[in-house]
Amino acid sequence: MLVMHNVRKLQQLMDASVLSRELPFGESKWKRLTPHESERVLADLKERWSRCQLSARHPDVRFKVFDAAVLDPI
Repeated sequence: MLVMHNVRKLQQLMDASVLSRELPFGESKWKRLTPHESERVLADLKERWSRCQLSARHPDVRFKVFDAAVLDPI
C-alpha cells in the first residue's frame, strides 16, 4: 500500500508537467538530501541538461530531484 501511495504521489508531480507542456527531467537519490545537497544536485541536473542535444529542441523543462523523502508515509 505504501508503494502504491508513493507511485501516485510521483505521478501527480509529473502530471503537472504534462499539463503545462513542460518536459519532465529528474534525478532520483536513494538517500535523504539536505537542502544544500538538493540544490547542488538540481544545479548539476540543469547543467547536464544544457549540454544535452534535447535541450535545443525542448526549451521548456521542469527539473525535479527526488530523494528518500518521497518514500515516507504521510
